[in-house]
Amino acid sequence: MRSCPGLAPHRYHAKPARPIVGRVAFDPNDPATIYAVLGGLSGFPGGHVFRTSLTATTWTDISPALDLPFNAIALDGSETPTTLYTGTDFGVLRSVDGGANWSVLDDIHFPGAPVFDLAFQNGELRAATFGAAYSPSSSQRAPRSPFVLSTTLRLE
Repeated sequence: MRSCPGLAPHRYHAKPARPIVGRVAFDPNDPATIYAVLGGLSGFPGGHVFRTSLTATTWTDISPALDLPFNAIALDGSETPTTLYTGTDFGVLRSVDGGANWSVLDDIHFPGAPVFDLAFQNGELRAATFGAAYSPSSSQRAPRSPFVLSTTLRLE
């Protein structure tokens, strides 16, 4: 309880933050399957990457055991199961088995910076970042900028 001179005492209650849906994507191999990523912190490992289907009544948590904001998702449907790419506040994560296991894309190809958008098309993964970017043809760091920069990785 906190009081201020001349005012009645006030109680301050901390409300849990509501999750923010960062992105939603349909699986290119199965349009009835939907993925979503949530930003913010959940307070426990997981709770940021989910999968459902048009006939399901619930979402399945397929998150890695991390508690950090997830901002973007891109799907590569060239193989089954669909490869998942997620953009987080610390870079890009990838799952090649439907979310059972996750790995970090290395700093040579993608920055360890907040990734706010991802796009996968014609074998290329593009990431929009803020404040840092890497050139896909070298490991040279681009100069810092207040603008959204993008980088591309050609996946063979």
